[in-house]
Amino acid sequence: MKEINFFYLLTRIILGIILLFISCKNNINKTMSIEKPVDHKLLSAQLSKHIKKLASDIGERNPGLYKNLEKARFYIEEQLKNENLLHYNQGYSVNNHQFYNLVYEKKGESEKLPLIIIGAHYDSAPGTPGADDNATGVSALIEIAKKFSNITSTKHTIRFVFFTLEEPPFFKTEDMGSIRYSNFIKSKKEKVRFMLCLEMLGFFSEKTIQEYPLNLMRLYYPDKANFIGIVGSYGYSSITKKFYRIFQKENPLKSEVLIAPQFLTGVDFSDHASFWKNDYPAFMITDTAFYRNKNYHEVTDTPDTINYETLAIVTNSIFKTIAKMDQNEK
Repeated sequence: MKEINFFYLLTRIILGIILLFISCKNNINKTMSIEKPVDHKLLSAQLSKHIKKLASDIGERNPGLYKNLEKARFYIEEQLKNENLLHYNQGYSVNNHQFYNLVYEKKGESEKLPLIIIGAHYDSAPGTPGADDNATGVSALIEIAKKFSNITSTKHTIRFVFFTLEEPPFFKTEDMGSIRYSNFIKSKKEKVRFMLCLEMLGFFSEKTIQEYPLNLMRLYYPDKANFIGIVGSYGYSSITKKFYRIFQKENPLKSEVLIAPQFLTGVDFSDHASFWKNDYPAFMITDTAFYRNKNYHEVTDTPDTINYETLAIVTNSIFKTIAKMDQNEK
């Protein structure tokens, strides 16, 4: 009897997940921008420079190669040192080494409004140079921070946070950089409108190689790996959908949204989940990582596998979406 109940319940849960996937996709306006994309060659060149520096010149960067992790930190700091942004580092000690989250801030006009946080981890998994994972996210965040630095003012205070120790063996532990930072702002009782995690943004293909955590999702999502995905959880579906609606209008590329339970494989596989732990709204933008990119956590995750023109379009679209959300509270 217990076995029958278990499988009955499991079937109902999976069916419910699929129906909710369909509902989330059908309830969102699919209108795409018809404007021609601007020339992204300059931005593409900048992103390429950052990724080649991080993944080729520096290479693998994690506690096992601590000097490389520090070189990555110094590089990020060098890129943003002349920008009109407040900068401080959140340092902490693990296994007799000091690690740092790098925090940059564009002060908003109103201190009463909650923070907008954009984050990306700058370490790489052991054994990989980490071009897509996550030099793409870091490079995009550097350029987005520069763009906001050049804006005269914003309504919200916007923070750009480069997280350390996202990768194993610190993933989902109390020493994970984003958990340290999320706990820190919670202790200060800071309010957050939303946190956007930039996680693997540069691998795209017109081939039918896209995979999903559930096979039934293939009926409702593309089989080509040529879209950018926005991933959130049920508890914060409203703000995730709002970002997606605005992003679609600003982004000439294909995009998809997934609102799913946190236990679905991959939904909580980055720094946004650290903010869920403290009840902060958070979601991720991603090329879907290992669901399409077979270089994930491999030595083959190199700069030559990145589509820089597409990454430039995604980066600029994220900037424009955040800028619009900053001005619109509804």
